[in-house]
Amino acid sequence: MDMQQTANPGVVIVGAGHAGGRAAERLRAFGYDKPISVIGREPHQPYERPPLSKSVLTGKTECMLPELLSQENWQALHINFFVGTDCLSVDRQRQTVSLSTGAVLPYEHLILATGLTPRELPLFSSQENGVFCVNSYDESTSLRARLRSPGHVLIIGAGFIGLEVAASASQLEAEVTVVEMGHRPLQRVLSAELSDWISNWHRLKGITIHCGRHVVAQEKRAGQHIVRLDDDREIATDLIVVGIGGIPNVGLADEAGLELDDGIVVDQTCRSSDPNIYAVGDIARIVDSADQTSRRLESWKNAEDTAAVAARNICGETAVYDEVPWFWTDQFGHNLQLTGDLSASADVYERGKIGDPGYLTYFANGDKLLGAFGIDCGGDIRRARGHIEKCRPLTTRALEKAGLQAGNHQQVFAAQGYAR
Repeated sequence: MDMQQTANPGVVIVGAGHAGGRAAERLRAFGYDKPISVIGREPHQPYERPPLSKSVLTGKTECMLPELLSQENWQALHINFFVGTDCLSVDRQRQTVSLSTGAVLPYEHLILATGLTPRELPLFSSQENGVFCVNSYDESTSLRARLRSPGHVLIIGAGFIGLEVAASASQLEAEVTVVEMGHRPLQRVLSAELSDWISNWHRLKGITIHCGRHVVAQEKRAGQHIVRLDDDREIATDLIVVGIGGIPNVGLADEAGLELDDGIVVDQTCRSSDPNIYAVGDIARIVDSADQTSRRLESWKNAEDTAAVAARNICGETAVYDEVPWFWTDQFGHNLQLTGDLSASADVYERGKIGDPGYLTYFANGDKLLGAFGIDCGGDIRRARGHIEKCRPLTTRALEKAGLQAGNHQQVFAAQGYAR
């Protein structure tokens, strides 16, 4: 397809991941009837990434691409896909994008959904045999094939991805060691007590976790990677998985002169410094017009929400992004969810015993609910998220209805024998 073949420019979406695919689908759902083109570097149409560190690795049956929509549904929506294709440049004056195929596509609106590039450690390369990242379907299936023969797996990073891969590899009977530079797992999103609990949970499943440590050297010896930590400990491993986050892919935006700040700066409509260009998903740094604070989130829900906001505004509606952060993770057959701010200095209310299915904890400041964490109780977390969004005061009746009582994580840990 070239400019001469497209007399009626519509929306071009650069990035065929979750956010880009959902933006295309939402545009049609909200009534957009002009051409929509989606450009993706991978050879696949849009798929969901959360299964990559879980069911794609552990599935007993043939590994299937976790499609966002089926091929038939995409065809029914009349979306033009350019898979296995790079977008080389954006011409803001002419409102065109140039592709690696030589095609030039005009746009009325451009949506950038270019996602992240996994952060690498200088000592490891994902091109090296036995070293993996879990950022794409092809990477995940390659790791899956190696995990069919249980051995030792070393995971660098104890964030969501690292812990999910650790749980998956452990379920496949691999010996697992996790190395985390921070003082505790998930320290950016969990309170110290919850972080310590999840660390002990993994240890009780046979996983070794070293926190406050980093890798200083590695070599190959007798077919294994020999990794040395900063405390001189040596770890012999068959596989290495690097899960230390990602770097926003903002090269196109930078060359096009858009405003950047650890991502593409957008307002609450997901519109960038160019009114015809939007950014969604992991790369979007959203500025709150009320207090000029900003945040960039990397999550399934953020991809869904920002894609919908951009699509609504392109379709002539007025929509703003003002969502309360929400994350979830599946580990060892249990679903953990958290929303809002799990502040260590907050008042804590709890239901049940930490670690048990149905466990729920609220974090509050007086009568203001700040955040919530739950195990296998998604409905409770949805209600808590709605409570935070609507700024409803937290009443005794609301606490009683949820079965919550004033709690103390320290006492709970002592009672259950968890080591701090």
